[in-house]
Amino acid sequence: MLPLVYLVRDLPVSTVQPAGGIATLAHHYIALVHSVDLLFPGYIDACYGPAKQSAQHLSNEEICHQASELCRQIKHALSIHNDSAQKQRLTFLLAQTAAIPAYMQWQLGQPLRFDAESLALYGIVSDEIDETKLVAQVSQLDARLTGRGSLAARLARWRQDYIVPQARMATVLSCALEHVRALCLQQLAQVDMRLPRHEAFRIEMVAGKVWTAYNWYQGDYQSVIQFNTDMPLYLDRVIELVSHEGYPGHHLFNVLQEQGLVNGNGWPEYAIYPLFSPISSLAEASADLGLSLLMSESTRQAFEAERLQPLAGIDGDWHEYCQIKALLEPLKFADNLVARQWLEGDISASEAMDKLIYLCLNTPARAQQRLAFFETNRSYIVNYHSGCQQLHGYLLGQGRRYQQHFYQLLQRPLLAQQWR
Repeated sequence: MLPLVYLVRDLPVSTVQPAGGIATLAHHYIALVHSVDLLFPGYIDACYGPAKQSAQHLSNEEICHQASELCRQIKHALSIHNDSAQKQRLTFLLAQTAAIPAYMQWQLGQPLRFDAESLALYGIVSDEIDETKLVAQVSQLDARLTGRGSLAARLARWRQDYIVPQARMATVLSCALEHVRALCLQQLAQVDMRLPRHEAFRIEMVAGKVWTAYNWYQGDYQSVIQFNTDMPLYLDRVIELVSHEGYPGHHLFNVLQEQGLVNGNGWPEYAIYPLFSPISSLAEASADLGLSLLMSESTRQAFEAERLQPLAGIDGDWHEYCQIKALLEPLKFADNLVARQWLEGDISASEAMDKLIYLCLNTPARAQQRLAFFETNRSYIVNYHSGCQQLHGYLLGQGRRYQQHFYQLLQRPLLAQQWR
C-alpha cells in the first residue's frame, strides 16, 4: 500500500541539518525526480545543464520514503534560515517534493479525488462551475447561430472557412510568434528586464498528439515549439497558441528562470521541470494570461484581420467571427466540469463525449482528443482557465504594478499556494 500523501503543514521537523545545506537538498531533489521519471517516463518535461544526471533505480516505496525524508529535512532548513531568497528556494523545493507521493498514487492506480489531487500536485483547486449557466450560454449561442443540425455541427460548418490551410500554417504561426515576441520585448524593457542575445525558438509540425501545441525547452535559452496538425487550426487560435507556448508563455518562463535562477543564482533545481508538480500551476496560468498583457481585444482583432487573415488566405467577416467567439468564451470552463465529472465516475465516457460536444461545442474528433487529454493528464486541466483566473485576481491586488509583478513572477516564481 502506497503511503498517504504528505501535506506540508503535517511534516514533522527533522532534528538533523543535512550536510552541505540547501545545495545538498537541491541535489537530492533532482536525483529523486530522475528516479521517478525512470519508473514513469514522461514525468520530466524539461531537463538541461546542471540538472542532467543518471537516474537511480528505486522502488515505489523507496521513492515515497525518500520524498518524505527529504521534506522533513527541507522543513528543518526552513525553520533555521531567515534570508528571504533562501526561504523562497526552500519553499519551492518543499512543495515540489511533497507532490511526488500524490503522483505515485496516480501512476499506481490509486489516484486521489479530483480536487484533492489537483491540490496535492499543483496547489490549486478548480473554481466552482455552474452547469446551468453554461447551458444558458449555449442556448444564447444557439439562437444567434441558426441553421440545420446540432449547434456543434453548425458551429463547425461556420468556422470551417476560418481554418488555416496546412500549407500556410508555418508562415502564419511564425508571423504571429515574431509579433508577440516584439511586443513582449517592449514590455520587458519597461520593467528593466533583458533577454539573452541568443535566445531563440524553432517551429515544428507534428501529428498524433493529445495536445494542440507544446513547448519543449532545450536549455541554453532555446525552445522547440510543436503544433499538432491532426486538429484544424482556426485563425483565432493562432495568437493564443503562440503567446501561450512562446511569449510571454512557456518559452519566456523557462528563459527567465534559466537566466536568473539557474545561471545567475546557481540553483540547479530550476533546470529540471517535472510536469505534474506545483510549478505547472504558474507555468500554465501565466501562459494563458500573458496575451491579455500584450494586446487589448481590439488590437488583437485588428492584427488578426490585417496581418494573419491575408497570410492564411482566409476571406470572411472577421468582426462577425469575433462576436460569435465572444459568446463561446464563457464555455471554456466546461472542460474543467466535464473532466471532473468523468474522472470522478459521475458520468460515463460516452456521457463525457456528449457533454464535450453539447457544452464545449467540440466536433466529435476534437471531443475524442479532449477526452484522451483528460485520461492522460487528469486534474492538470485546472492549471489553465481556473489557474489563469486566480492568478489574474492575485495580480489585480498589486494595483498599478500588475505588469511588473507578472514578469517578476516568471523570473522568480511563486507557487499557487502563495498567490491563489
